[in-house]
Amino acid sequence: MGTLTLSLMTTLDGFIAGPDHALDWVVWEEEMDRDATDLLQSADTVLVGYGAYKDMAAYWPAALTNPSSESERIFARHFDEKPKVVVSDVPRELLWRNEELRVITNLREQVQALKDSKGHIVCYGGAGFAQSLVHTGLIDEYRFYVSPVAIGQGMRLFQSLAAPVKWGACTSKAYGSGAVLLHYKVVGPPQPR
Repeated sequence: MGTLTLSLMTTLDGFIAGPDHALDWVVWEEEMDRDATDLLQSADTVLVGYGAYKDMAAYWPAALTNPSSESERIFARHFDEKPKVVVSDVPRELLWRNEELRVITNLREQVQALKDSKGHIVCYGGAGFAQSLVHTGLIDEYRFYVSPVAIGQGMRLFQSLAAPVKWGACTSKAYGSGAVLLHYKVVGPPQPR
C-alpha cells in the first residue's frame, strides 16, 4: 500500500486559508522551494482538488521559464512532469499535461484505491479538499510550512474531527524568514468520520 502525504502552508494560529481563501499571509523563501522540490521528487503521483488545481495550472506552467527564480523553475519542471490526479465533484476540463480527472463520489474509497495503486502520493490541497481528506483517515504524513503570522480568521484544517489525530514528530526545520517546516507521521489508528 502507498503513502499519502499532505503538504500545506499554515499560520501560527492554525489557518490554512484566510477569508475568501486568501493566501496573502504566506511567508516563502527559496530554501523552502528546494525542500518542496525534494518532497515532490519523492512522489509517484500528485493529488490535488480542482480549486487548487486551477490556481496551480495558472501559475506553474509559466514558472517553467521564470528568469528570476531558478528554484521555482526547478520545482515547476518537476511538477509539470509528475502525474497529477485532480479531484472534483463534477466533470471539468483540465488544461495541463500529465493529469487525470477523478470525479469523486466516495472520497474515502477512491483515495484508498489511489493509495493502493499509485505508491507515494503528495497532496497539495486546496483547503476545502484537504479538510475533506483529513476526515477520511487516510493521510499518513503531514508537512506544514508554518508562516510566522497570525491572521485570526479563515479556514482551519482540523474542524469537527471524529477522534484525535495522533502524530509522531519526524523532522522540523527553521528558515531565515522565521517560517518553520514541521513534518509529522500519523501514529494513531485512522479515524474516518
